[in-house]
Amino acid sequence: MQQRTAHAKKHVINLSKRRLSNQEYILLAKGLKFIPTPSSKNAKMSILKDYNEFARKLRCRYMFSQEKTDLHPFRSNTGYKPASTCHTLENYIDLTKLELSFLPIERNVKNNLTKGERIALRNLKNDETIVIKKADQNSNCVVLEKIDYITDN
Repeated sequence: MQQRTAHAKKHVINLSKRRLSNQEYILLAKGLKFIPTPSSKNAKMSILKDYNEFARKLRCRYMFSQEKTDLHPFRSNTGYKPASTCHTLENYIDLTKLELSFLPIERNVKNNLTKGERIALRNLKNDETIVIKKADQNSNCVVLEKIDYITDN
C-alpha cells in the first residue's frame, strides 16, 4: 500500500488546500481516462430509460421528417413527447422494449476499484471546491482550487 501511494503521489499534483487521502491519490493516479466498472444494481432501469429516450427521438424523427429546416448543431433538447405515430413504428418500439426487459444482466462482473477507491471517487465527485485537470506537459493529474481555476481562465 505504501509503495502504491508513493508511486501515485508522483503522478498527482495537489495545488489545492484540500488534503487528499491515500485512496484519492491512488484513484487519481489511474488517470482521467480511467473508466470504473458500472454498478449492475440499476443496469436494467438505466437501459430502459435510455431506450425510452431513443423511442422518443424515433417518434420525433418520424413526425418531423418532412420538414426541411436547418437545425443548429448545438440545439438543446426540448423534451417534446409526441403521441403515438404509425402502427409499424409503435410495434417496433414495443417489441424492442419487451426484448430489452428480458435481457439478462450479468451480476458477477469484477469490480476494477476497491471499496476505498469507490468512496474516494464519490468524495472527489461531490467536492465542489476543487477542479481536477490533466497537466499540460505529461500525463499527471492536477487538483486545483475551483476559485483559482475560474479566475485564471
